[in-house]
Amino acid sequence: MIELLTRYYGLDWLAMVLMFLSLVLLGRKKRSGFLFGIGANLAWLAFGAVVGSVANVVANLVFAVMNVLGYIRWANDDNENADGPSGDADLPAPDGAPRSG
Repeated sequence: MIELLTRYYGLDWLAMVLMFLSLVLLGRKKRSGFLFGIGANLAWLAFGAVVGSVANVVANLVFAVMNVLGYIRWANDDNENADGPSGDADLPAPDGAPRSG
């Protein structure tokens, strides 16, 4: 039984846990979810290398880049919002009330 859990040095289990954490955090609109996603991608990439799956390695390289870009973009969006209205101030709020600000 232990061999089934450690066959791939635990990389698959680590990747799975990190990916779950990433999805939960991103679902809660936490920027740190991208960091957990990058960790998961690196673990899946290592897993792919161990099992000899080129497709897994390539896919997780792409996913890691997407997570890095998401993390950077989130910071840029935060900076833009700190500078003032995002340009939608003259649009009505979702409940139909005028926006303040």
